[in-house]
Amino acid sequence: MLKLGPYLKMSPPLKTEADVLALWRGLAKGTVDMISSEHAPGEADEKEVGWENIWDAWGGIPSIETMLPIVLSEGVNKDRITMQKAVKVLSENPAKRFGLYPKKGHIAVGADGDFVIVDLTMQKKVKARDLHYKVGWTPYEGWILKGWPTATIVRGQVVAKDGQILAKEGLAQFVPMKMEVRRR
Repeated sequence: MLKLGPYLKMSPPLKTEADVLALWRGLAKGTVDMISSEHAPGEADEKEVGWENIWDAWGGIPSIETMLPIVLSEGVNKDRITMQKAVKVLSENPAKRFGLYPKKGHIAVGADGDFVIVDLTMQKKVKARDLHYKVGWTPYEGWILKGWPTATIVRGQVVAKDGQILAKEGLAQFVPMKMEVRRR
């Protein structure tokens, strides 16, 4: 924490080790039903100002690309949650919560066919230079994670493989939430 200082300013804030273990238990039991990233990265200059006054630093970290490997490494591979639970809290439950299910969030006839292939044995050190963030830094620099995606498929098309983005510009589609979800 002292080394990264304002680079770790985020919401929700960092938790104690006991809090983190309680969150894993909550995921396993189902009292925590969703995982999302805190992906709201700030450029280095937006973080550096926080060394003088933390309130001046941008609040957010780059995390979307490391979220799945962290869940696989720290959750699934350490037997804190099952792979089935990881799928549920990363995909199915968010799709249901935001009114995107059954088009998103599962694999079935009529669904979009979005999924990730992972290698639970692949071990890699996190390096900012290997990630696709425009901010050029990661709070997870140097972490060794076991469990990485090897391919990402969107609507049945391979869009990323072995860390390389293959998707052509314009592939993404806006999927609106259902009106009743917006009114909650």
